[in-house]
Amino acid sequence: MKPGLNDKQVTDIFPYLKVVPPEEWIQAHAFTKHFEAKSRIFRREDAAMYGMFLISGSARITIINEDGNESVLNILSAGEVCSLLVLSGLSGQDYPGTLIAESEVEVLYVLKSSFLRWLQVYEPIR
Repeated sequence: MKPGLNDKQVTDIFPYLKVVPPEEWIQAHAFTKHFEAKSRIFRREDAAMYGMFLISGSARITIINEDGNESVLNILSAGEVCSLLVLSGLSGQDYPGTLIAESEVEVLYVLKSSFLRWLQVYEPIR
């Protein structure tokens, strides 16, 4: 992983990521980012470039309905990955939602190409 990321913290929260070799972490251009509560941490545009893992805090997954109303699909907690992100990435569809921090959060981002490769290649990540 890149300097500045706490490898142990990440693999304690996401133990299945231990299977990813160091050279693939470098290729993934992994980085973390801190967000305050109520911040948008992931949008449709982000999904075109990145996969994300919620290291700490909680976030809600929302979509805007055809009538313009916002609906909450799910709440993610630390250690979880958005299933919509996985499904949209594997199917080649646009990510339909937005993730909004419910509390202060720390997020790990990796390039989408690495995220999808890891899902396909490393069984523990599936």
